[in-house]
Amino acid sequence: MRIIAGSCLEDLLRDEKAQKRPECREILARLSKRVLFCQDNLIKKLLVPHLLNNQKAHCKLPAELHIEHLASCYKTQTLEVNSTVVSESRRQISNHFIHGGALKGQKVAVKILAVTKQDIQEENPTEQSKAKKRLIAEAYNLRQLNTLPQHPNIPRLFAYNTTTLPFHIITQYEKYGDLLQLVRTSREVQALSSSVIYKMLISITEGLLYLQQKLYLVHRAVMAENVLVGDGYTCKLTGLHSLGRLQHKRHGDGKINFNGDNHVHFHILQAFL
Repeated sequence: MRIIAGSCLEDLLRDEKAQKRPECREILARLSKRVLFCQDNLIKKLLVPHLLNNQKAHCKLPAELHIEHLASCYKTQTLEVNSTVVSESRRQISNHFIHGGALKGQKVAVKILAVTKQDIQEENPTEQSKAKKRLIAEAYNLRQLNTLPQHPNIPRLFAYNTTTLPFHIITQYEKYGDLLQLVRTSREVQALSSSVIYKMLISITEGLLYLQQKLYLVHRAVMAENVLVGDGYTCKLTGLHSLGRLQHKRHGDGKINFNGDNHVHFHILQAFL
């Protein structure tokens, strides 16, 4: 049945008369969007070449396609994703995007790993990209941290999916976005006061101490874009794919030397300079 349905859709996509009728184009466009993220490899082989015939293998699909698909996946829980960009990467070529939204009426941030034509066409990818590995590790670490009593400097996780495209993580929305974004905006509008800066630095330090002293973990990617700032300028650590076990060695004098990153605060201070 699925092969017949796929073949019918393929025929309609080839039909010039159907493409000329606005109502047909609208229906075909809606059905096509659903098929793009279909898990059936046979259907994808039939239709993806027609749906993405002008798309280069490594080019990212439009953000709207990712968002519409996710909204349909979470329809029973009412996921809404808007066009508000919560955080923008400093890198010119970013492999993910983060939009604001609402899940079951609660404001959230949706981090989505961008999907390419190559991602869709691969049946059984033998190797995962660095971006996929990072997002999988981040989702896993967030899930583990969220099983513990909630800490004010750790993001709250609502949902995630790292098995079917598009990979994504849904966390609690934070009012000011990431720290880098906040500092840049404040320079253009109104500089942050010393008390606010100190409060944020203390907040970040408390999060790092919680990881180190309570969980024996070290955060190896502490930088301004990996810190979210919420109400009351409370900071929450992101970039949690970089968490590692805190290694320590005993010296002859009996003192313990922790092999964590002794310069993690440098990147944060840089943002304020």
